[in-house]
Amino acid sequence: EVSASRNARFKTISDALKEAEDGDRIVVYEGVYRESLVIEKRVCIQGVGSVTIENGSEGNVIVIRHTCQLIGLTLHQRSKNFFCIRVIATDSNTLVEKCDIA
Repeated sequence: EVSASRNARFKTISDALKEAEDGDRIVVYEGVYRESLVIEKRVCIQGVGSVTIENGSEGNVIVIRHTCQLIGLTLHQRSKNFFCIRVIATDSNTLVEKCDIA
C-alpha cells in the first residue's frame, strides 16, 4: 500500500516498486505523487480514488521496461521535452486501463 497522507507501508510509489516482487499488486491511495517511475518488474499499480502521478523534475513520468499493468491512474507530464509513458518492454502484455494521460 502507498499513501502520502494515510498510515501505509510506503509514502512513495518508487519505494513500493523497490520492494515489490514479480506478480505483486501495488495499491496507491488518493493523492498527488510527484515522482518519475521506472518499472522493471512484472507488477500491477492500481489507483484507489483520485491518484495523480506527475514527474517531479525533468524526465518521463513512467518508463516501462517490463510487462506491467497500470489501472486507474492520472499521469501528468510537466515537461514538453519528455514522454508521459515510455514503453521499452519487448512483449505485448503491458496493460494501461482506466488511466488519464496528459
